[in-house]
Amino acid sequence: MRKSDQSVLGRLGPNNLVESAIANYELAFRMQAAVPDLLDIRGESEATRQLYGLDQEVTRQYGAQCLLARRLVERGVRFVEVTPPILDGANRWDQHERLKEGHEKNARATDQPVAALLQDLKARGLLEETLVIWGGEFGRTPVAQGASGGRDHSPYGFTIWLAGGGIKGGTVYGATDE
Repeated sequence: MRKSDQSVLGRLGPNNLVESAIANYELAFRMQAAVPDLLDIRGESEATRQLYGLDQEVTRQYGAQCLLARRLVERGVRFVEVTPPILDGANRWDQHERLKEGHEKNARATDQPVAALLQDLKARGLLEETLVIWGGEFGRTPVAQGASGGRDHSPYGFTIWLAGGGIKGGTVYGATDE
């Protein structure tokens, strides 16, 4: 394929559009070719699998995503998004009803894996250069509302935490009113 690409460039002469297209296709191929190795976690130690909660039903799905996030970061991927699992009776932190029950389910499914991701990145020397951001899709009122025990959206306050990436721990930025 490279010979064919060079032949086209030889006939056209220097052409940034063609050279860019060739570079994009080559990058896409390298990314696709790397996927099977990336997804093969058989080489991970039993201790790592337990750390991420792959041995427990409640943490398995999110733990696998967090482990894959670490593997992507190791390979130089610059942006990785991990989305919490869909759980029966828990609406991915968007609890408009049964807030306590839903948040407890979400916490059980995500706390251990995200802690494992931070611990693993730190142990591998990757946390200082990796910014981990945890946040929801919208702010929330600070109390449960109504008979259903849920809470509504609030555009006036978000909770987001950051780790790694040179962030100074324990820093609070901003405040909401009472």
